[in-house]
Amino acid sequence: MKTFKYILALAFLVVFGASACTDAEMQSAEEETQIKIEEVQTALQSSLDRMEMRMQTLEDNLDNASEEVKAEWTSTLEDLRMERNELKNEIAAMQEQTAEAVQASQDELNERLAEIDARLNEARLYTIETREEFAAEAEHQLEEIDRQIEDLESRLDEAGDEARETYQETIADLKASREEVAQKWENIENTTEEEFAELKDEFADSMTRLDMKLEKAVQDVKAFFDA
Repeated sequence: MKTFKYILALAFLVVFGASACTDAEMQSAEEETQIKIEEVQTALQSSLDRMEMRMQTLEDNLDNASEEVKAEWTSTLEDLRMERNELKNEIAAMQEQTAEAVQASQDELNERLAEIDARLNEARLYTIETREEFAAEAEHQLEEIDRQIEDLESRLDEAGDEARETYQETIADLKASREEVAQKWENIENTTEEEFAELKDEFADSMTRLDMKLEKAVQDVKAFFDA
């Protein structure tokens, strides 16, 4: 009888211990998921904050622009703000998602953020009407492109030979595209006012394509490291 009671007690401890262990593992997994969600939300919110600053710059440009430019770009700014608010709501809704769903949502939201950001940069260039202001903005954007490419290279160098070799062609392509855009800018600098008005839109288009290409490379590298 004592032996039976001992076996029963031992079985109870095993089952209870396994259950407790399972509960602890589930709680730990839930906590890790929550931390992941908060990290993703913080990163995405930071991108939204930077986007809002760029929208404010665009709005300031429009305040000083001609009526023709205002008519063309005011509705674009309103559309971009609506898209930003939609993204903000979707970021908040991530709180209810699983870890797998959060990763998928992050990838999708990053793509949409990059697209909106590129459109904002394009709009900022299009809405600048004076040569001096356009020059300052163009040079600023080229410097920002250089910084992002350098950051990308540094990250790949730190990761080792495999990462560097995997994205060697991507970096080379980005640098080549950057030089093409810079050359367009050099060609614009010494033009007449009439030529400048025509060529600055072409430069804005080229900068937008470069922005999107760079952002895609950044996201590809991020996916490589997360895999």
